[in-house]
Amino acid sequence: AIEQKTSIVQRVLAVMQMDLAPNKAAFGERSAAGSQARQMLFDAGENAVDLRVSAVKDGFDLRGQILGDGFEHGEIEITNNEISIKVKTDKTSGFKVSGLPEGKYDLTISGKNAEIVLEQLELK
Repeated sequence: AIEQKTSIVQRVLAVMQMDLAPNKAAFGERSAAGSQARQMLFDAGENAVDLRVSAVKDGFDLRGQILGDGFEHGEIEITNNEISIKVKTDKTSGFKVSGLPEGKYDLTISGKNAEIVLEQLELK
């Protein structure tokens, strides 16, 4: 008989808390003057995800950081119907993906004991 092991990875669906358009800081928030990046903050249980999207000539650059423990040297998978990209997070749980085409993407962020899912992130 095959012994089944229970997974110790917790899967969390991230919920958007804030979406700031370029050059329009929300009350009480800081923003770099002249910033052309869209900033989004997602709540993911014990963690949060800070994303910044910048338009570039070949699409969009996506920079992010997972706030909280357990995502250092983790993996980010960005997918839609046409694309599947995997990148590693650095020692500060940050990452960057360049040249993503316009569209909707799902992000799966895998850490030591948890997985954070951001569904239908729209880049436009």
